[in-house]
Amino acid sequence: MDNNYHLVTWPYSQMFMEHERFHECLLVQDIEGHDEVGSSAYMVPDDLYQEFYGDKHLYILDYENCKLIHAVLPNYQDEESWLADNNFNYNSIEWMVSKEPLAIEEMEY
Repeated sequence: MDNNYHLVTWPYSQMFMEHERFHECLLVQDIEGHDEVGSSAYMVPDDLYQEFYGDKHLYILDYENCKLIHAVLPNYQDEESWLADNNFNYNSIEWMVSKEPLAIEEMEY
């Protein structure tokens, strides 16, 4: 059994509250003499935490500039927004997302 937990404070803990495994999260309350965590802070099991905050790997094949680009994004960040924020031309790229890093030969393009 994995006993690793992450402290997640409000408002970030709100994301976990509607998850079917929320009952596994442990409410943390302020204790006198310790750092304050605020209301609605939870200890979240590592594997559940990784669903929301683990990294994902974004691979971009940029035809216009003849480049293969690998970016690591937090799981909660939307890849389309990231592409737009970094000025990629959607007409000249193909992209894919993976939870694990891929070797170049594993990529399909």
